[in-house]
Amino acid sequence: MNVTRSSLQQAKERIAKSNNPTGNACHCGSALQIIATGRSIWFRPFTGGEGEVRQVGEIFCPACDGDRRPPTYGTPIYEDEIVDIGSVEPLTHA
Repeated sequence: MNVTRSSLQQAKERIAKSNNPTGNACHCGSALQIIATGRSIWFRPFTGGEGEVRQVGEIFCPACDGDRRPPTYGTPIYEDEIVDIGSVEPLTHA
């Protein structure tokens, strides 16, 4: 699953502050969730791409972030702002 780099970093910070050894909870105790939408992929340094659309998620905490809504379908995102969470270390803390 692809997620935004910024939401992955925020999730890691929240998990690090939690006391939950499973690594799927925010510091407030709520389970982290992912909400995804189709995003138009852009390439730097250009403001455009080749028309490719990928499902990109944002990791969030329903308690801390309130009513989270994904960006509108097709909202652009640069390719280097996307991370495949299947290829990164688990989110759990030590």
